[in-house]
Amino acid sequence: MQPYLQQQLNSLIKRPIALIALVVPTLIVISTGCTTQTSSNNNPQPTPTSQVSVESVPSTLTIAYISIRNDTQQQEQLQTLTKYLTKTLKRPVSIQALKDYNRSVDLLVEEKVQVAILGPLSYIEAKQRNPQIEPIAAPINKGTGRPWYKSAIIVNSGSRIKTIEDLKGKRLGFVSKLSTSGYMFPVVYLLEQGFNLDTDFASVQFL
Repeated sequence: MQPYLQQQLNSLIKRPIALIALVVPTLIVISTGCTTQTSSNNNPQPTPTSQVSVESVPSTLTIAYISIRNDTQQQEQLQTLTKYLTKTLKRPVSIQALKDYNRSVDLLVEEKVQVAILGPLSYIEAKQRNPQIEPIAAPINKGTGRPWYKSAIIVNSGSRIKTIEDLKGKRLGFVSKLSTSGYMFPVVYLLEQGFNLDTDFASVQFL
């Protein structure tokens, strides 16, 4: 068995919640608050609830979004979305474009943002750290009509790597440990092909 990476993946994909999350490429999740229930010893106890009290609702709804581009078109799209949500919800909306999966998860778990657009693996991480987090929507691919997407292994066009087997002994780079398409699915595939991630590559990096 693969010592570290396989154990890490097994601990995630064997959890019941993973069976729900892995079927969709991206989840829109919301961090809900707690209500306080008084116990017999008069000590307030937090009780999970799917409803947020009026007092806990911030004046501005903040959304965390993983941005893979930083161009004019994306900025215009985010501005259009912000204006639409502000008008529709009748409250100020702010969208934070982030570059890092970990940062997005941290903000949601710590309830510094109220909504985050996450991939399945980052959703699992967030849910494990804060059980109050709930999924509210998942997109469907417009072309296929199905909730999935593809991963790709990309090599230099001048390299001699032509098949999966040619990857042995090479340096391998993943996107992030919280990326579904950029880490989890490719790792599962490589393990299924008989690769040992601890011995079959010159190095394994996160880009």
